[in-house]
Amino acid sequence: MIRYSHELRPVWADGPIKEGTQWGRGVHPHWVREIGMTSNLFGSIATFRSCTAEKVSFVLLNQLDLILTLWAISLGLSELNPWVNALVSTPALLVLVKAVVPLFIAWLVPGRLLLPASALLAAVVAWDISQLLAFLI
Repeated sequence: MIRYSHELRPVWADGPIKEGTQWGRGVHPHWVREIGMTSNLFGSIATFRSCTAEKVSFVLLNQLDLILTLWAISLGLSELNPWVNALVSTPALLVLVKAVVPLFIAWLVPGRLLLPASALLAAVVAWDISQLLAFLI
């Protein structure tokens, strides 16, 4: 069985191939390089050191959504999301769900996997701003 190191040379599972030996058993290794997608993807779990921009944008968009939601509720508007609407009666629970939980999600989830959620949150924030502006004007 052949595994590949980060260099462009094949390595047998039990150690490097010695010079002058045949590949044996008709196995011809492919000269490939590991992309490192798996190690880079999961390298940002439980830390804010890597993928910081993705994680900070996810947390800040959640904070902005919380601020806009609280502002809209203080103006007398109602929340359209039924799950968040159930949390509106308990402000501490609303802050916990919209401020603390996203922080843990950003800490535990790889940064690249937060990009779709951040895009969706940006659309939600844009919707919130458009509705607030329509109400105020």
